[in-house]
Amino acid sequence: MDANKIHFSNLNGYLIQNERSKSDIINTLNNKYKLDIFNMHEKSYSDRLLDILKNKPFIACMITKGKQYILYLTKIYNENVSLLIDLKSKDNAIPKIIAVTLSIDESLFSDTVFIGEMLNNRGDWIFLIESCKIYKGQYTSNKSNLYNVQICYDFIDKYFHYNDISPFKIILKEFRGLSGIQDMLLNTKINPIGLKIIGLHNPIIFYFDTKYYNNKIINNINLYPQYDYSHIEKEKRDLLKEYISDYKVDYSLDILSNKNIDIYKSFQFILKPSKTYGIYDLLINDTSIGRARVSLIELNNEIIQIIKSQNYCYVEAFYNYKFDKWDITKIITASPQYTNVDAIHDHITELTKIQKPIYLFENC
Repeated sequence: MDANKIHFSNLNGYLIQNERSKSDIINTLNNKYKLDIFNMHEKSYSDRLLDILKNKPFIACMITKGKQYILYLTKIYNENVSLLIDLKSKDNAIPKIIAVTLSIDESLFSDTVFIGEMLNNRGDWIFLIESCKIYKGQYTSNKSNLYNVQICYDFIDKYFHYNDISPFKIILKEFRGLSGIQDMLLNTKINPIGLKIIGLHNPIIFYFDTKYYNNKIINNINLYPQYDYSHIEKEKRDLLKEYISDYKVDYSLDILSNKNIDIYKSFQFILKPSKTYGIYDLLINDTSIGRARVSLIELNNEIIQIIKSQNYCYVEAFYNYKFDKWDITKIITASPQYTNVDAIHDHITELTKIQKPIYLFENC
């Protein structure tokens, strides 16, 4: 993911440059959680809402001059990433997404989304959290407003750790019942520009100066169409078909597995040299079982040295059904523990039921 290091808030951040990557991040929220972060609808205050405000429980928080961001905690390539997504867009272009370094508990990176405002308060950068939209991969719209506030409080109290590498502080906005609004405004250290009243399906916003209502714009962001991975799926299916064709996967291996037949089962034999270099005869007493080969050069050299002195050695080998020969796996020093010859022939008969790979017959 292309990103440029930039000065951001008190320290630095990484501005994501790749438009496709930015679009994919936003599309993930849209498609996985049905969360359209650029169209989170709000009502403008009007006196027609007075009766509702008087008769239902509401809570309120202050709106500041801070810039609205989404804080998205997720994983990219299995790495924890904290992303700030700008909620303002110029000409409907994909807005800025900045990766920042934050010390946050691992559990939150299973997809957690907060909305808030980035405020420069007398030279001190603060991210003021207002609500949680997704918490550990779960959409929170079906939870109560007080539950949502509690999630935000717990995040700051338990899961976020402010330290020297944090580019900003994170605090929770102050929430009051409607009767406590005046006291909240009189005692705040942050200059508010309005109020957000929460209690209906869509929050109610009230600005002290009407000019700020112009900021309430629904953005129709021009996202990239989702990347079509169907060609990859097709290639995977084609490879699987090729594998099935090459190896004749017709469940013969499954049949052997169900019969508890081990295709790599080893037996012990007497090994004697044949007339062909690198090929050996395997015997049980004086009964010939078949021909064998040695795949490892080192092991073959050891066998040659032993045969030079006594013209035989004891070995373990398994039957390689692909080449109708035995593969020698190791030399044994003690006298071999022979298996009944008929049992060995039965084992070979079962293995011949496995169809051989096509590549063995190509270019022959």
